[in-house]
Amino acid sequence: MMPQNTTLSQKIEIVASLCLFPALPVIIFLRKKPGYRFLSPIKILVIFALLLGLAAFSATSGGGATVAILTVFAWATFITGLVKRNLRWREIKRGISWHSYSRGVSWLSYVLPMSDSSVKRWVEPLIVLAIGFLLMFAFRWFGLYLMVAAFCLFAFEAYDYEQSINRMLDTLDSLVDSEVMSENVAYYSQPNPTQRPMEETAGIPTGIAPDIQHQIERRRARKSSPADTLIVATVTTPPTGNLPEVI
Repeated sequence: MMPQNTTLSQKIEIVASLCLFPALPVIIFLRKKPGYRFLSPIKILVIFALLLGLAAFSATSGGGATVAILTVFAWATFITGLVKRNLRWREIKRGISWHSYSRGVSWLSYVLPMSDSSVKRWVEPLIVLAIGFLLMFAFRWFGLYLMVAAFCLFAFEAYDYEQSINRMLDTLDSLVDSEVMSENVAYYSQPNPTQRPMEETAGIPTGIAPDIQHQIERRRARKSSPADTLIVATVTTPPTGNLPEVI
């Protein structure tokens, strides 16, 4: 149960993290070079146990073929995930640059005329959903799992894409803030400045009170300029000769 003081963004992050577990086998098999830390052994073990549990549950409904394919899929996920993680570790030791939290590169992006991001967000979930729907008639629980994994993959990729966009926009906004601040220093240093139109400040409201804004920009300019004086610490040289012994 989530704490009552959990924010909406934190709840969304928790849901996205939970969606990663069912989607992890899909990522392992459909992508090239997922990152070392992204393929955490804990994640791999959790989904391995969940798949084996689903296989045991499907055995109660008499689906022998479903039990077999879920068991094989669980072991294939476990072995492939650890092998790919080991390969990333060897590349790290050889000095090959690759982000340890990388989601990998979709194999489908090499054959489809689409960006890797679009393939991950749209094509992969649709393909997994279609395969799950077709397999559901022969292997009921395995097909249902793939359909759930497709929806979880879509949700996780949508969240991850939004986070990536937000990080880039944060960087862009910081650059815009720096440019506007530099312009404000020059503008509000003039005598009797008026409020700047928002069209000139990239949509940032500044100068609501021009007199106060003038003081703010003067202080900013003063802090950004080098100090006029340096404080030099003086060192007192002890007197020469023998010092009295302290008893």
